[in-house]
Amino acid sequence: MLLRPAISSSEEDDQFECGTDIVKIFPAVISTGASFFKQIQGPLGPKKLMAVRGVNLPNAKVFVADGASYLGVGFSFFNEDNVQNLEEKAL
Repeated sequence: MLLRPAISSSEEDDQFECGTDIVKIFPAVISTGASFFKQIQGPLGPKKLMAVRGVNLPNAKVFVADGASYLGVGFSFFNEDNVQNLEEKAL
């Protein structure tokens, strides 16, 4: 499986033309109105896109609803103390 980054619709299209399976959209920041994920899949059709950087618990559902197939998550998704202390049940 090949995963490559893109920050614009032209880069995203180029990556898929090169055989990329999933394109990582970085940074994935939700703007006012329709998101980039929804906008880009309108003219280009459904694509496997990953939202990375800017994803957190409050906006994760919005990214998925707007067309992100995958989410790259980090500390904003978890309590840092739970990660540092390896508290698996809390994670």
